[in-house]
Amino acid sequence: MKYTILTIALLITNIANAEIKLGWESKGPQTKEWTRVTIEAVNRHFQKLNTAEDAELFCPEYTFLPDEIKKHFWAEFISAMAFYESGWNPMSQLTEISLGTDSVTGRVVTSEGLLQLSYGDTKWATWCRFDWESDNKNNPVITTILDPKNNLECGIGILANQIRKHHRIVLEKRAYWSILKVKHRFERIDLMRKMITSRIPQCSKQK
Repeated sequence: MKYTILTIALLITNIANAEIKLGWESKGPQTKEWTRVTIEAVNRHFQKLNTAEDAELFCPEYTFLPDEIKKHFWAEFISAMAFYESGWNPMSQLTEISLGTDSVTGRVVTSEGLLQLSYGDTKWATWCRFDWESDNKNNPVITTILDPKNNLECGIGILANQIRKHHRIVLEKRAYWSILKVKHRFERIDLMRKMITSRIPQCSKQK
């Protein structure tokens, strides 16, 4: 359904007047900060994210939505990614034996945090604020890579640049995350779409 000018105006007003709550906020009050960080990062990277030609795979009405709802979609998309990557557990860690040695830690690659990132990502994703030397020396309870703010800002930047390069979210081989790879055994496209459209009714096609 194509939205009329009046409908779009009302939708924008409703979003402006309502606090966006993402799916992960069901886990508790600490996740409100995750939402704040995510919304700010989505706003910064929106022009890149908005070049995705296959956004309709996750939000069938994406093309016809006003920018404010598109930004809400991307924030909810990140929440859905985090669910299928880490179960919304910021302390999640997975040793990736098949990926070899991490170029920063010198150890087997480990995917960590909400979006399952690695220290080696800092070699090419220079905006990522992971400090292996400090973390390894001080051994804090929460390392720089497990810090939700660092993890989300790094991952959203990776996603935005991947989309800017390929103009697609879902890729056959070059997607950073397996859940976004076509025909991969960990692909979660349909499940993510169901999660997102249940949270954003405007994404669903209207009859």
